[in-house]
Amino acid sequence: MHRHIFISILISLIVSIQSLVGEKGNVISIDLIHRDSMLSPFYNRSISPSELLRRAVLRSLSHANNFNSHMHSKAKDIQSEVTRNEFEYLMKIYIGENHYQALALVSTGSQLVWIQCDPCKDCYEQDAPPFKPSNSYQELPYDNEFCRVFEKRSRVEPSNQCEYKYVYEKNGFTVGVLGTETFYFDSANGELVSLPKFVFGCGHKNKIKFGRLVQGVVGLGRGKLSLISQLGSDIEHILSYCLVSRSEKTKVSKLKIGQKAKISGGRRRVSTPLSFEDPSPYYYLTLEGISVGTKKIVTKNTRHSNIIIDSGTVMTVLHPGVYDVLEKLIIAIIKKSDENIEPTKDPSGTFSLCYDKGFNIKFPTLIFHFSGADVHLKRRNTYVQYFDYICMTIARHSSNDAISIFGSSAQVNFEVEYDLNQKLVSFAQTDCSQY
Repeated sequence: MHRHIFISILISLIVSIQSLVGEKGNVISIDLIHRDSMLSPFYNRSISPSELLRRAVLRSLSHANNFNSHMHSKAKDIQSEVTRNEFEYLMKIYIGENHYQALALVSTGSQLVWIQCDPCKDCYEQDAPPFKPSNSYQELPYDNEFCRVFEKRSRVEPSNQCEYKYVYEKNGFTVGVLGTETFYFDSANGELVSLPKFVFGCGHKNKIKFGRLVQGVVGLGRGKLSLISQLGSDIEHILSYCLVSRSEKTKVSKLKIGQKAKISGGRRRVSTPLSFEDPSPYYYLTLEGISVGTKKIVTKNTRHSNIIIDSGTVMTVLHPGVYDVLEKLIIAIIKKSDENIEPTKDPSGTFSLCYDKGFNIKFPTLIFHFSGADVHLKRRNTYVQYFDYICMTIARHSSNDAISIFGSSAQVNFEVEYDLNQKLVSFAQTDCSQY
């Protein structure tokens, strides 16, 4: 279970109000609000960029550990990555005939969409009152197909309601009743666009702390209950996102859903198959190797070839067997260009590999070789200024049983398209601030 992920949002839509998404060819375009941007309610101008980066790295490493815990969990219940304040993106949603406004965190590693609901038997504190179901709200019965997704569910008598329990890492959970309601989103022209009969969890007992400003979670991972899966064929199973740099404090990243979310124009695109690992909610790719300058680390046909792509994890976190070779190659290539340049230990212990920013270093380019797709990373995707250092935004996983993660820093200024029908992920370099 995890946070990742991977996708924390506002929306602009070119869709019909009459149906879930309207005519095919329309697209939902959602603003992803990064937690540290000036547009976020969590923005704190007193915290330095380096300190915000340090916290993001720690969240990434926590995510990686949670992913690994989930992979080896024997629990039968659905589990998700999101834990407490470990998230990256937010989105606004409006629910019901009264257009109840909620700020929800976005998780690419979970499938359930849920909100704190009245009556709250045991809810975490939030500034806004919990959502109060109106006449348009309908509870789902115990034998409904969506209810059967949950291993841990119970029948509420005599109403025959479906009571769910959704478990998170660190002993967090949400317990509530599964129901349907109309969800609304802001559109580009300022009108609200509706998604009728949307299935979500009305949480009445929620032991998880996101902060007083967050009312729930929107799951974007695989699974029947996620936003993407519920839209399904109406969006032709296509979504894409474009992530702006963390330095863009007044720009938002975008998530698009629908046929027009496909990568367009003359931009060069590369595509790689999705490798599904049922019943996991995560998106897997096959990593065949990593090029460092003219050298190549081969991972094809090894136990290191599985990698999760996740927008909710800032760092790319690699299995120790891959990371250790990568770091040695980078150090050797830099030293070959100037024997006086040595890596500098990060005194905070946050980053694995750093150099004094006073050095005039020509960092080697990195290419991630996915099956059928070579993704060329620019310097901004792999190195970042941290206090007086330049540090690599790739980390070493602490476990030898780990699954590697291709994180959001590596995806900045790429349009990343998921075609779930064709089971493909495609990449195209672009300026995401103009997306």
